[in-house]
Amino acid sequence: MAPTTVKPSKPWSALIAVTTESGLPATGKVTVTYGSTTTTVTLVLGVAIVPVNGLKAGTYTLTSSYQGNATTEGSSANAQVVVKK
Repeated sequence: MAPTTVKPSKPWSALIAVTTESGLPATGKVTVTYGSTTTTVTLVLGVAIVPVNGLKAGTYTLTSSYQGNATTEGSSANAQVVVKK
């Protein structure tokens, strides 16, 4: 996930892309957590779009966790989101 800057209380989406070691799109689910909110979505062609709503001014860490599948290990990544007034 790439760092981004957004406006307070404006909805936006985080785009999560997951590939296998061989470069193919991964299958399975991704969980994204920010603050006390956790959302789990299914990857479609290795991509998940996660809606993010209601953040107030401040800096947040979004953590995305890929749960893995029968052939690909799970992984996780963090991204900083800055909400400016």
